[in-house]
Amino acid sequence: MKEGSVGLGSRTSIVALAVFVCTPAWAQDIEGVHVPDAVLLDGTRLVLNGAGVRRHYFFDVYVAALYLTRQADTPEAAMAAPMPKRIRLHLLRDVAAEDMVNESLERFRANASETAYAQLCDRVEAFRSAFPDLRAGDEASVDLVPEGTEIWVNGWLLTEIPGEDFQEAVLKVWLGDGAADQRLKQAMLGRW
Repeated sequence: MKEGSVGLGSRTSIVALAVFVCTPAWAQDIEGVHVPDAVLLDGTRLVLNGAGVRRHYFFDVYVAALYLTRQADTPEAAMAAPMPKRIRLHLLRDVAAEDMVNESLERFRANASETAYAQLCDRVEAFRSAFPDLRAGDEASVDLVPEGTEIWVNGWLLTEIPGEDFQEAVLKVWLGDGAADQRLKQAMLGRW
């Protein structure tokens, strides 16, 4: 073999590495929570983009998973991905509705200009008022579908909120510059 040439074994390794790097995230268990590699939403197969744990001080609060129609490794790519999209939360501890919505409100404000937030204000309030107290083991999802943003808890639809601008604001709660947990943001973008 000539110097600088690549043998069959090397090519095979390179191909195997390329397949591994380009393959979507696989199902995993995080903190004892099974995170499926794909979900079905409105007849569309969504793939797991990434998942991680929301930590607040010393406490693990929930496992969050982002599902998209195609892989995205930046917030911009996640926002540009076609509909539908899902953020799935599995609660690891009890969380009072007030605590959940207050943190969400802070994240909405941290990721929007005053003008943009003023345009979202009524819908942010609808989002806040939809959440009940959540218990360890509860499943919540925020589904972004063409008709709007649907909030589900334990299989029950709590509310639907219209507007593409609201959908972007919701994604920024977890993926924006002002996200509360930067490690979780990176995990949801598949950078773990």
